[in-house]
Amino acid sequence: MNYSNTRSRGSGDGRPHQVPLGRLCYNINMATFKHGVLSTYTYYRCRCKRCRKAMADYDAKRAAYRASHAFHKIRHDAYITNPVIKARLAVYRPAYYHANKDRILAQSRSKYRIPSNKAHYAVKHLEYYVKNKRKILARTHKYQKTTKGKALAAIRRAKFYSTVEGKLRVKARAAVGAAVLSRKLLKLPCRVCGNPKVEAHHWKGYGAKHIYDVVWLCRKCHMLEHKKQKRPRRV
Repeated sequence: MNYSNTRSRGSGDGRPHQVPLGRLCYNINMATFKHGVLSTYTYYRCRCKRCRKAMADYDAKRAAYRASHAFHKIRHDAYITNPVIKARLAVYRPAYYHANKDRILAQSRSKYRIPSNKAHYAVKHLEYYVKNKRKILARTHKYQKTTKGKALAAIRRAKFYSTVEGKLRVKARAAVGAAVLSRKLLKLPCRVCGNPKVEAHHWKGYGAKHIYDVVWLCRKCHMLEHKKQKRPRRV
């Protein structure tokens, strides 16, 4: 071994020993290891420029292989569609989620709080909803009919009607109901489809000045009218 271009290091016993530049001296027994290879970066944890460059090149080649070959996706699909694996995952995933629920929710919330991610995830969620609208609505309606869904809806209604806007709605509806009973207001068929089963639509709002400014609409037309009045979704 040529030691002409060397540097001195202490051996621990007071005697300096020579280590060739470009190699890593790992112990006092003069065991040296070459820089610029993966084993030096991973096993011996060297972070010099040459070792970091070797690791970066390896990661780049691996990413290019995964991007250009569908082999990994085919293997993953075959793994997921295996009936035995599907049965195991159906048991494992809910158990893992409930065991780590707080940590998973904290991670997801922190991800959405990053300003640069908000617009990205808003677009992704909108695209997913448009693509799977029927499936999402069917799942939502099915959940709303369950005992848990009904209890949650009752809690949300109570929370909403405790707000200022909710109290205004309750007051306006009560006033219209009293006016109909005293015959100050006359119920008419639905203005859109002519259905006799109608409800009052406060088209000017629920303020005190517009309590009796109502249009009679059936339930379906009433909900459609409220959807039209909603502000466009911000992305």
